[in-house]
Amino acid sequence: MKRLLLCTLALLSCATISARGEEPTGLGVSIGDPSRANQEYVWISNASNLPLFVERVYPGLEAAKKAFNVNVRIAGPTSVDLAAFITTVDAECTKNPAGVIIVGGWDDALASEVDKCIDKKVPTVVTDGDLATSKRLTYLGTNWYNLGYRHGDYQCQYHKEAGLVAGEVGTISYLAASNFIAARQGLRDSLAKNCPEVKVVADEESGTNVEQVAANTAAIIQGHPNLTGMVGFDSEAGPGIVRAVTESGKSGKIIVTSNEAGRDFMNSIKDGAVKMINMEKYETMDFFAVAYLYTFQNDIIRNLGMDHWLQNPLPAIGDSGLIFVTKDNVDTILTATDPAAAGGNAPKGLNVPIGDKSRAEQEYVWISNASNLPLFVERVYPGLESARKALNVKVRIAGPTSVDLAAFITTVDAECTKNPAGVIIVGGWDDALASEVDKCIDKKVPTVVTDGDLATSKRLTYLGTNWYNLGFQHGQYQCQYHKDAGLNSGEIGTISYLAASNFIAARQGLRDSLAKNCPDVKVVADEESGTNVEQVAANTAAIIQGHPNLTGMVGFDSEAGPGIVRAVTESGKSGKIIVTSNEAGRDFMNSIKEGAVKMINMEKYETMDYFAVLYLYTFKNDIIRNLGMDHWLQNPLPAIGDSGLIFVTQDNVDTILAATAPAQ
Repeated sequence: MKRLLLCTLALLSCATISARGEEPTGLGVSIGDPSRANQEYVWISNASNLPLFVERVYPGLEAAKKAFNVNVRIAGPTSVDLAAFITTVDAECTKNPAGVIIVGGWDDALASEVDKCIDKKVPTVVTDGDLATSKRLTYLGTNWYNLGYRHGDYQCQYHKEAGLVAGEVGTISYLAASNFIAARQGLRDSLAKNCPEVKVVADEESGTNVEQVAANTAAIIQGHPNLTGMVGFDSEAGPGIVRAVTESGKSGKIIVTSNEAGRDFMNSIKDGAVKMINMEKYETMDFFAVAYLYTFQNDIIRNLGMDHWLQNPLPAIGDSGLIFVTKDNVDTILTATDPAAAGGNAPKGLNVPIGDKSRAEQEYVWISNASNLPLFVERVYPGLESARKALNVKVRIAGPTSVDLAAFITTVDAECTKNPAGVIIVGGWDDALASEVDKCIDKKVPTVVTDGDLATSKRLTYLGTNWYNLGFQHGQYQCQYHKDAGLNSGEIGTISYLAASNFIAARQGLRDSLAKNCPDVKVVADEESGTNVEQVAANTAAIIQGHPNLTGMVGFDSEAGPGIVRAVTESGKSGKIIVTSNEAGRDFMNSIKEGAVKMINMEKYETMDYFAVLYLYTFKNDIIRNLGMDHWLQNPLPAIGDSGLIFVTQDNVDTILAATAPAQ
């Protein structure tokens, strides 16, 4: 029988966490401690009292205020006034608050204001429309391209149901903002793929004003007598579109899909005026935006023990998710959000702050194959330990100490049968784990996935590496280093855990990046890692022998790098074969200084595992709800998050080694 690791972090009975860098300074008290009650976090937006914001954003901020036991304030012009918005951001950051949330979807010019806040060392995050070119610590909000794409899916479906092979669609949105530009592109891409004879024929301005929307929709209808569909992308678009379509006598004939506009607007589905309404998860994005800022401001989690201003410990980006309302579920959602039951619809877990001793016996379990892998001991365990202290709960480690899928599955089943407060499953080992996640969810055990998604499962969320992007980045580095070496063409081998979907995605990302950036550099071999250095070395040697013109090797898991370096060195080709690799512990970074490896990517394990526990705690204790809906009916966690990557090269290896040096 394979040995299982069962470890309560509080006792440190399973491993000694190696000294590395400086530990977070904010773990002396738990989250919600009265010593931080005067911290103030400021949410800033245009149209800051927009009815949709009052109905959806304010409750999320209020939940954060109570859960973290801090002050949360709302600021910004009550009209759409970019100059006033910018002035407000500048004034608020000058006051040096604990953190600032900027609603980014209004205008890309806000990016420079975010930068000013960060330069003042004011923690700043963006919601509801990314400012990706800014220095923001993270973005948590709607994936607007996906929102537009889904509208296209629904428009195609409804055109088909109406017997329409071809059609003409108009859109209303805030035209200049990049989030709406992305949404319109998503719509077009979906139509092109799923119903190519349905075309967008007009894009008009919303102005966040129902009157302007109605006038512009009427103009679209007049200018396009064969119009078959309308899509509204902002909160004022839907009501204005419905008004104009109704006044034109075409209600029910023009297929309308729209962004939300408050609870009452859902009745337009029952009336037949609108086919689908998407609802953004505002409470989710704004509650967790405060959570992220609080974590950063109080230095609760670090990656590699590095100062949080030097290495940002927040997730790189998160998609808060969407809710789609149609005739099939509108009655359920209207009932669940009935204001007559307002008291009963409020979250149940806001009577005490996060970290309250009344929840100290709650136990959260992290489960993985190879659960005492050196990389996990060095990087995962500290993140879990931070969560244990910050949330004032129990966190336990479980799973086989070898790579043993059967034992892993048995452990998951056994742990969920014990009905813990929540479970974290490391998903990257095998897609067969999806069914185990489903069993846990069916038992009403909150379950999230890290470090390799199980997207087909019922998991509440995924927070971890975007493996496709990881592979794509390796491709970019390989192209750069091939170019630096004067190589216009080349042959690359890869080592990874072949069957797992995360590594399949990484290998595809690598290939796509090579095809785009250096098309004459090709992948010629993919071999197995087995999470074993000896196996990696043997398989790398076989690749080198079979491909005498090999110019590059890419290692995608934690044991790949050392095995590749060993085989390349033994072949006498160190420095000739361009090696890029996933991390393998702090000491492995010296291989960059020695010239054996060109780039090492480091995953943000502490980030993914700390926030995985925080997500589970939030769900378990019913701290946040969307639309006041029960958390098991409408999941209030972000849909998916990319924890991010750290890239180590000759340019920054000394800095990172110095920052992570063991304490003397």
